[in-house]
Amino acid sequence: MKLDDLECRENIDIDEYYDYFLKTKNEMEKPDWLGDLKKDDFKYLISNGSKSWNFFYKGNFVCSYMYIVATQKGIKHLGLNYDEKECADCGPMFVKKEYRGNGLQFQMLKELEKYCIQNGFKYILTTANPDNIYSSNNMLKAGYKKVGFKLLERGPRNIYVRYIS
Repeated sequence: MKLDDLECRENIDIDEYYDYFLKTKNEMEKPDWLGDLKKDDFKYLISNGSKSWNFFYKGNFVCSYMYIVATQKGIKHLGLNYDEKECADCGPMFVKKEYRGNGLQFQMLKELEKYCIQNGFKYILTTANPDNIYSSNNMLKAGYKKVGFKLLERGPRNIYVRYIS
């Protein structure tokens, strides 16, 4: 399955997005891998320049990824020392259970990279639970480097950076 074969809708209604987020999270082997953002968090992010891409097959939700505007506070919280103007933050990325195993997460990482290059970013930052070998393997395959580890409120996270410029 290819992202290009799916219908893409950007910045869908927050209620609809959050419903897909929760449903996907609840069907995961380890729901804490996806994180704990609330609907108001997504609303705030989208209203402040962040962006989501949501993919559908025959009207059914398949997967989603998000670009989050990086902040100096968030970068420092991860123990990194980058200029926020040079960084993009890879936000929640999730695939419905029945569509997993099709390489969609890797494809979404590459699409986010294209977006970031087009918008002049030098780095993409993201985190993943250390037990989430699927995401970790996709990030490494996509050229991300593991640069650290941090115990966040939502649990342990490996920190990854992709240099794209």
